[in-house]
Amino acid sequence: MASPFSGSIKRRTGFVAQNDILYPHLTVLETLFFTALLRLPNSLTRNDKLQHVEQVITELGLTRCRNSMIGGPLVRGISGGEKKRVSIAQEMLINPCLLLLDEPTSGLDSTTAQRILTTIKRLATGGRTIVTTIHQPSSRLYHMFDKVVLLSEGCPIYNGPASTALDYFSSIGFSTSMTVNPADLLLDLANGISPDFKHSTELGENMENEHKSVREALVSAYEKNITTRLKAELYNSDVNNYSYTKDASTRNNRKAEQWCTSWWHQFKVLLQRGVRERRFEAFNKLRIFQVISVAILGGLLWWHTPTSHIADRVRIFLVCL
Repeated sequence: MASPFSGSIKRRTGFVAQNDILYPHLTVLETLFFTALLRLPNSLTRNDKLQHVEQVITELGLTRCRNSMIGGPLVRGISGGEKKRVSIAQEMLINPCLLLLDEPTSGLDSTTAQRILTTIKRLATGGRTIVTTIHQPSSRLYHMFDKVVLLSEGCPIYNGPASTALDYFSSIGFSTSMTVNPADLLLDLANGISPDFKHSTELGENMENEHKSVREALVSAYEKNITTRLKAELYNSDVNNYSYTKDASTRNNRKAEQWCTSWWHQFKVLLQRGVRERRFEAFNKLRIFQVISVAILGGLLWWHTPTSHIADRVRIFLVCL
């Protein structure tokens, strides 16, 4: 009964990569406004899109730096935490039902990481589903999670509320008497390290076998205690949402196959963004000629090119550059 991963589902899903890929010479407001012009439908006016951008800026706490440049290696700009919130804001402009984040706290200090996760938590309470991978969270960050999925070499060993994870592992014989960060204990278990494991200076086959046996025990316990319950929950959820999903997909099938903006509109927006990004560079006739020549050459290389020959055209283009 699950719906296929169609274009309409993609348009309701936002993804924030681990690395913030932003234009350094654009301000926060300009970055989000150009994104809104590209991704929001033409049925909204320019002022409506600007108001939506202002709303997202306020929601993510970017008001103080709205007119500051993003910055880069050679340009001073906003902080790392603010860049991450700008990346999240770009996806929030389309108001996604599902938001995926790849390690949003990577490279940030503990205080900034908590601010980012507090923002994500606030967005989740607004009715969105947010799924994130996270790198070595502190205990404060761990207790902010609603649900946790723990994998060991691709196999699930826990799926459920974050608050009951330690109780579950204690019930199957993996408990510790020490007060530890729950995330540290879960990471040890995912790597096959039992809480009562005695670290030794000798690394050999016995240690590998012990780690393997711990992982096998955790996977077996998951199949016995969690898989049946989880399948029942997913089945009930599919039954309840099937009719609504079917009706919604029927209504939006034709609209989902169309882009929200035309090719000419996207070209104009990208041209404006490119000019704005390069406003600090010195333009002259030679540079303009070089850019236009390379653009024409690239266009000719791809003119009526079969899909099987694109790799060859890329090599030729790189050689010409």
